Amino acid sequence: MAANSIESMIDERERRSQFEKLNMIIGLFFSEVGTNLLKIMSSSDPAAAEIRSALVVSNNWIDADFSKARTLIEKHTYTIDSCAVPMDELYQFLKEKKGFLLMILDDVVAMLNAAFTSACATKPQYGPRNASVSSARSARSGCTAWTYTPGSRR
Repeated sequence: MAANSIESMIDERERRSQFEKLNMIIGLFFSEVGTNLLKIMSSSDPAAAEIRSALVVSNNWIDADFSKARTLIEKHTYTIDSCAVPMDELYQFLKEKKGFLLMILDDVVAMLNAAFTSACATKPQYGPRNASVSSARSARSGCTAWTYTPGSRR
């Protein structure tokens, strides 16, 4: 019984450590790549202007402002029009960040491999559940519009 308890504590510590590593990788990704990538891609979302002004954070924001922004983001349906994506800018940005992206991908693969080979019984759920992604191709322009509709969290 004591062995099971110790093993359980070790497993929990390992899960917590992996979660902390994943959070560090996510933070690193957004500080180096993600924020600019979101900026580039959101420029091709025709509905982004509707929520953009409500998401400008100021020093005067309180918890209620952050909650309101979170609700707005969770309910927004994101659409990316492939013809509106500034491909030259996107290509140049990704080319500049190629080394970083390969390094972070290697870290994620190593972490996933470690998690897969461990005897971890539970698998964490990332992102909203019941989300959907759809696409529609315009016969006239040949462009594809990708739409992400957030789901509800349980």
